[in-house]
Amino acid sequence: MQVLNYFRARFCNSSYAALDLVRNNKKYNSLAEKIVSVKKSNACRDLIFSHSDEWRKFELRYKLNKYDWILKQLLAIRIYND
Repeated sequence: MQVLNYFRARFCNSSYAALDLVRNNKKYNSLAEKIVSVKKSNACRDLIFSHSDEWRKFELRYKLNKYDWILKQLLAIRIYND
């Protein structure tokens, strides 16, 4: 299962797979943080450039909240293990 999560996190850029990977093996914490941070930055940029589409803004705000939650989970895992 860990191989599948690594593949999904690394090549499919899945944020939930990255979180699961860190829960199983703490050495992938930096990889997971990079994946989620880049996804959050892209969503932030898209939110700035989505001028008139309200549904798109709602969707991007949801994604930003999701990425914030995942980053908080990763931080809690890192603090708990240090």
